[in-house]
Amino acid sequence: LIAMNCLMGATAGVACASNFKADLSALGARRVIASTNRLRILFSDLAAYVTVQFVYTTFSVLYLMYVLKAPFGNHLGMILLIAFLGNLLSVFLGFFIGLLGGMSETLKEGISVVFMLTSSFLSGLMLDGMYRIVDTYAPVVHLVNPASLIVNALRSLDIYDTYEIYVQCAAGLVALTVLLGAGAYAMVRRERYASI
Repeated sequence: LIAMNCLMGATAGVACASNFKADLSALGARRVIASTNRLRILFSDLAAYVTVQFVYTTFSVLYLMYVLKAPFGNHLGMILLIAFLGNLLSVFLGFFIGLLGGMSETLKEGISVVFMLTSSFLSGLMLDGMYRIVDTYAPVVHLVNPASLIVNALRSLDIYDTYEIYVQCAAGLVALTVLLGAGAYAMVRRERYASI
């Protein structure tokens, strides 16, 4: 549930991209002609979307722990760190999808939701045993699947005494975020508008 909650931030990332691009929204057109640096505006928007998404996820974690009494142990800080990294990745994923040209915002939101659902399915969140099937026939999927990384990190806190798997999963989330951020930056930097 936490992984799916984190990955839903991709729709917020699509909205951020839509509000940033001048050819997709009036707000984006105003931002292009503003005297403020576009990247400064972009980073503040992304930070706001990640913060709001993280607050939603934090409320979900606290609700699961203290109202539903789900046994998470006493690793609240580490759970929230993985939740933050998952939210960061999902917003950057949605932003990357939102920057892809030639599609409507609705289609881009649909693509982000399909990605979230597929990622959740492959990590075993929708069908019992799917994780083992993917692990047997295509184990590399778990290395690049955000939902699997979040689930494995949370599961490792409950099962193992060491934090080796947790750190590997956190590093995987950071690496995917950096890749998506670099790709999005490359797309944003090369944008030029002849007339608005």
